[in-house]
Amino acid sequence: MKKLLLGVSMAMLALGMVGCNLHPFDHHTLYFYSLSGEGNEDSSITLNYRSDGHTIIMSRGIEGKELTESEATALISQTGFSLTLDTVSLTAITSMSVDELGDSGFHVVQSFSLGVMNKGAHTLLGETDLIQEGDTRTNTVYLTIE
Repeated sequence: MKKLLLGVSMAMLALGMVGCNLHPFDHHTLYFYSLSGEGNEDSSITLNYRSDGHTIIMSRGIEGKELTESEATALISQTGFSLTLDTVSLTAITSMSVDELGDSGFHVVQSFSLGVMNKGAHTLLGETDLIQEGDTRTNTVYLTIE
């Protein structure tokens, strides 16, 4: 009985320690298009306050196609990313590169730091310039920091 009680106590303690990280948007690094709505629809997301801030990764692939690393690399010169937080343009913290994103092939990626945000409402505006296509994808994410 003592071993069972000890085992249950340890399991509850472990669950309590990781419970804060079960929220899908509680991580330091987030992909912008996992926050944004379908297509160009606006979305609303709640993020937990982080004393080390959040990093947002902008990404670009080609819809319906799994790009190889060389195909994605060729898109770097045909891509532009911009991210604005509460009307302030953010500076990229990495150069554009390519990365394999899950099972969707390679994408052009670039990281931006949101810094430490005060609790409350914020507006995040992301734009991806598709230079070769002559088009821009714009998405607005209304963030609430708790």
